[in-house]
Amino acid sequence: MRDFARWFTSKYYRQGWDMAKQVRRIRHAQRDILPAEALEVIQQAEASFDAVLKDASRAGELPESMKALETTANANLRPHPNAAIRENVE
Repeated sequence: MRDFARWFTSKYYRQGWDMAKQVRRIRHAQRDILPAEALEVIQQAEASFDAVLKDASRAGELPESMKALETTANANLRPHPNAAIRENVE
């Protein structure tokens, strides 16, 4: 119930939850083409981000943690060709 209240009161919580969902979705889609080391790095970044996201006392760390997850995802995930078209189709 606490997370439900944070969803409505915190813009960073909503953005962070959505970012984690997107990174997880892309990681699952690319798990057969990414090297094992890249998958491990992404999973570790997701785990540390989820820990910050779930702990309300660490809410001040959320923007920095979002940047760290985004940097890790951009460095290890492969971009899709024609990403705008793909996003609209999905």
